[in-house]
Amino acid sequence: MRTKIGTKVYDTEKSQLIGEQVVGQYCSADGFEERLYRKAAHDYFIYGLGGSLSPYPQETLLSLSLADATEWMQRILGAERATEILQADEAELAKKAEVKAAKATKTSKTVKETTEKSTKSCCKTGRSKCKK
Repeated sequence: MRTKIGTKVYDTEKSQLIGEQVVGQYCSADGFEERLYRKAAHDYFIYGLGGSLSPYPQETLLSLSLADATEWMQRILGAERATEILQADEAELAKKAEVKAAKATKTSKTVKETTEKSTKSCCKTGRSKCKK
């Protein structure tokens, strides 16, 4: 299932299934199934489907806050597994931050080198308005 919530697109086929639970009997009015998916680090959503008296009387995708996703994982998967998943999220976010910082440093160096080269060539040509 795929749906847009706000500015984000959530897709069960392109996201990682984290866990699921089935409550009640299949095809019972109050029975339902829900699956927790991970779109990206700290970006979770629930897919739910159930009977007419269930929390999901029709196919539903719900975006979750990190706190709600954590609570769901602890309740359904257990505290140890929830901690493993959240630590993997933190590692992914740290790696992304490192890559971003490295790109920023590289861009900064390139701009500085370009400025220095243009200043040197300006002074060599004898122009009166050289940058210093």
